[in-house]
Amino acid sequence: MDDRKNDVPSLLEKHGNQALIWLARQRNEPDPILIAKLLKRKPELLNTKDADNITALMHASANGHTNLVEQLIRINKFIHAKDEKKAYAFINAHDNDNLTALIHAAENGHAEITQLLIDANAALDIRERNEGCTALILAAGRGYTAIVEQLIAAGASIDFGLKNAMIEAAHNHHLDIIYELLEEGASLDKKPDGITAVDAFILGRATNERTSNEKCLEIIYLLLSHDASVNKPANLFSFLLECDQSDPKVLLSMFALYCQQEQLIEAKETTAGKLSEEKFNTLQKYIQSLIKVFNVTTLTDRLLDETTEQHFSEKGIREIIRDYDDTDKSSSSSASVRLRLFNKNKDAKTMTPKDIEDIVKTLKK
Repeated sequence: MDDRKNDVPSLLEKHGNQALIWLARQRNEPDPILIAKLLKRKPELLNTKDADNITALMHASANGHTNLVEQLIRINKFIHAKDEKKAYAFINAHDNDNLTALIHAAENGHAEITQLLIDANAALDIRERNEGCTALILAAGRGYTAIVEQLIAAGASIDFGLKNAMIEAAHNHHLDIIYELLEEGASLDKKPDGITAVDAFILGRATNERTSNEKCLEIIYLLLSHDASVNKPANLFSFLLECDQSDPKVLLSMFALYCQQEQLIEAKETTAGKLSEEKFNTLQKYIQSLIKVFNVTTLTDRLLDETTEQHFSEKGIREIIRDYDDTDKSSSSSASVRLRLFNKNKDAKTMTPKDIEDIVKTLKK
C-alpha cells in the first residue's frame, strides 16, 4: 500500500474515528510511529469501538500484533495516569459477546500478548456470553499450554464458568494441559450437563480422530488414576476394548471402572452412570480372563516406572488381590483388603516401589 495514503490526514479522511481500529485489523502490524502520531492528534481514538463494540486493543490482541498491543497499553497508562478506573476499563473493555482483549488473545494462542495483558491488570475470570468460557477455559480447550500456565500462575480460577477447563482439555485430548490442571487441583468431576472429564474425553474421540489409541489410553489412565468418576461407563468399556490389551493401563483402567461400578451396585444406585447387569458381568469376566494371561512382572515394571507421576492408591492395587486371585473369598486375609480402587478417603496412601513389590509377591503366591 502507498505510504502516502497511510499518513494521519489520509487515514482520518478515509476512516474517521475508526482509523485506529482499521489499522489494528490489518494482517501486518502498523507502523508504531504512525500510531503515535494518530493518537497524539486524536487521543480519543484509543477507546473507540466498532459496530460489534470491539476496540483496537481487542483487534490487535486477536490478530497477534504484539508491538501494537504493547504500545496501546503504554499509551493508555500515560493518558490515564491519574485515573486508575479509566485505565482498568480500557484494558478490560468487552465486545457484544463479552470478550475482552485477554480472551481474544488467549483463544487465538498469543502467549506474549496474554502476558502483556496480565501484567496490565487484565481481569482473568470474565466469561464470554455464548458458553460462559473464561480465557483459561478457551486456552485449555484449544491446547495452548503456555497460556494455560500463564493464566494459572496469574491466579485464574480453574473450576470457574459454565464450562470447565478440565472438561475442555479432556474433550480435546490435550494431555499436557490435563497434567497441568491436575497439578493445580482441578476438579475431574465438575459436571456441566452431567459430563465428567472421562465422559468428555470419550465424547471428544468423534472429533479428534487423529489422536492415537496409545495417547488416548494414557489420558484415560491419568484421569482414572486421579479419582475421576465415570458417568457413561459403557462408552469407556467399549474404548478400552479397542486398545492394545497388552498395555498395563488397559487392565488398571478396567479395574477402576469395575470398582466404581461395584460401589454403585452395593449402594443400590440407579443412576445413569451404572452399567447394565449384563455389561457389568461381561466386564467382570473380561478382567478375570485378562489377569490370568497378563505378565505380572511387566505390570510391576510399568507401575514402578510411573510411580513418581501417576499414583494408584495402595488400597486400590490391593483390590487385585481381593477380586482377581484364586484365594478363598471368605478368608480373613481377603476380607482385610476389601477396599475400593481410588478411594477418596484422606488416609489413602500413595504407592511406593516397596508397596508394589509387596503386592506382587502376594499375587505370585
